[in-house]
Amino acid sequence: MELKNQALHALLALQRHSWEHGVTVQACMELGEIDWLKKLVKSAVYRIGADGRVALMGKDGSAVDTCATGEGLVYLAKTTGDVLYKDALDKLLDWALVKAPRNKDGVVYHVLHAPEFWSDSVHMLPPFLAAAGYYKESVNTINGYMDALQDPETGICRHIWNDDEKRFRDADLWGVGNGWILAGNARVIEMLPDDMEEERAALIKRNKELLDSVLKYRTEDGFYHNIIDDENSFIEVNLSQMVAYTIYRGIAAGWLSKDYEKEANILRNAARSCVDEDGFVYPVCGMPTFVSAGVAPEGQAYFVLMEAAYERMIRMQKSRLFAILPEYVCTPDGMEIDKNGDLILSCPNFADDNMAGCVVRIDKDKNISKWFDVPVDPETGIARNMGIAFDKEYNMFICDNQPWSGKEELQWKGRILKVIFDANRNVADSYVVASGMEHPNGIRLYGNYMYVTQSYLTKVKHESGKLVSCVYRFPLDAKDIAITNTMEDKYIFDTFVTNNPNCQYGMDGIEIDSKGNMYVGNFGDGEVWKIVLDENGDMVSKELYAKNELELVSTDGMIMDEETGNLYIADFNKNAIVMVDSNRNVKRIAQSPDSDGLNGELDQPGEPIIWQGKIVASCFDLVTDETKVNSAHEMPATMAELDLER
Repeated sequence: MELKNQALHALLALQRHSWEHGVTVQACMELGEIDWLKKLVKSAVYRIGADGRVALMGKDGSAVDTCATGEGLVYLAKTTGDVLYKDALDKLLDWALVKAPRNKDGVVYHVLHAPEFWSDSVHMLPPFLAAAGYYKESVNTINGYMDALQDPETGICRHIWNDDEKRFRDADLWGVGNGWILAGNARVIEMLPDDMEEERAALIKRNKELLDSVLKYRTEDGFYHNIIDDENSFIEVNLSQMVAYTIYRGIAAGWLSKDYEKEANILRNAARSCVDEDGFVYPVCGMPTFVSAGVAPEGQAYFVLMEAAYERMIRMQKSRLFAILPEYVCTPDGMEIDKNGDLILSCPNFADDNMAGCVVRIDKDKNISKWFDVPVDPETGIARNMGIAFDKEYNMFICDNQPWSGKEELQWKGRILKVIFDANRNVADSYVVASGMEHPNGIRLYGNYMYVTQSYLTKVKHESGKLVSCVYRFPLDAKDIAITNTMEDKYIFDTFVTNNPNCQYGMDGIEIDSKGNMYVGNFGDGEVWKIVLDENGDMVSKELYAKNELELVSTDGMIMDEETGNLYIADFNKNAIVMVDSNRNVKRIAQSPDSDGLNGELDQPGEPIIWQGKIVASCFDLVTDETKVNSAHEMPATMAELDLER
């Protein structure tokens, strides 16, 4: 068993106070252990007090330690909609924002019985506030704590400040306390929205200054004294883990230079040398009194967090600019490769009603040209082409998703088109395969059939009230099929329910590998389903193939790398590309902040494809709401590229 899992198992074996429970929750979140996360958060809710504090055990006198579990509560309340989590979250927020004792500036005290700020507090409360959307409160709280605790001479923070007496109750430069601050700030930095760039920059500056100060005190072999500046205090390794975690997260998120990685690796190697055969990390500032070397839940948790941050850093790529698209493209989407090896791009151009839906050719030298405008519906006068696929003769099948615009008059105007080309690759003919569809989206061919995802099937009512969507299957020679969008349609291959109440959008991305394995994405649930097809194109089996709510939020277009078995997915909502490897591990490999895409950033990726040994992603760059990273549509349209994971 790898060290990370050994440490996790040892962590789960330890009894935990509220702050220890919270950091365990955070470790499971970042590791992607969703089942453990749910169990831990639920157990915290079962330990809720009348005042709204969760994860209580015994006479817990802390005002903020209980908030360490809050990030997990926020996450599960959003993703599950379960009233258990929602009610507990409301109560904990009421405690943190209203009931908890605080000074005149609104900065919450660490304990119930005294007006004290502790270095620990930075990790327990501000990340919870930021995760819940209270960003300004989070930043103000951090600044309140650090203003009181930071030593101007060393740049390092002391442990406990009494706000009434205006003196330190504990003036020691406690190592783990500074680790709490560094790691807590690192978590908040990544959560701040784009309209708080000034506050983010200030927090980054403050955290880097503290980091640089702390790094000066590490031992040659990567350890710290419990009191940073006291060589007579015991040696421990938890601060090493916390600093390494901060560095790895900072590098992955782009606010720290890779120059720091060497330091982090020294600290990580020290920590890895301290894991015993049962997974316990020793020595850390340990239980039960935290005045001597031992073991502790936070020491276990931070080993796991450090390893998760390291893995994230090494797999995260920075996307590069692949192409700036011509002015006749405003919304690029689906892609295919033609028989000449050219990259073919489907452009529905939703962002401009006056712009025709078109198909674009990109040759091997990246020359871009319009191939053809998609044949319009004679009734509506438009076409809005999304997914595309070629048959063996290189005729093109197109999902004309006019209803995607949301216009009432177009709700049932979706079509599947077949476009036929002459020897010179000019459009020779076209006809309608199927019409009357509510939301045709992605398409792939296998054997004698085409398989089409339909993201809405609103006429079909599920007993839960949640959205039903489906995959259609049409013969390749089908023509003029009238779709009713009900279960009476004999061409429905399979149906799915989207459970996420905050994103009722159904089946979207689709891929079929050479062995007849179909992969389809439930966009709103962030799920990938695997359907095994037999030689006749019939279903042999169906299973949930991949799901990790922390790494993959929305499953848009996808592509399989046949050489490695890695499945690459466009995470539309999170501005990211995600890889599901052949062992079904779900890993985000690239993510960009909100941008215009002109420097190569992912800008709401709609579909990836593998072309010329690279991953190429179309940047849809249109949808904006509170669940999306994208905040505005900008011209010109762009495409990004990444390296394959091999």
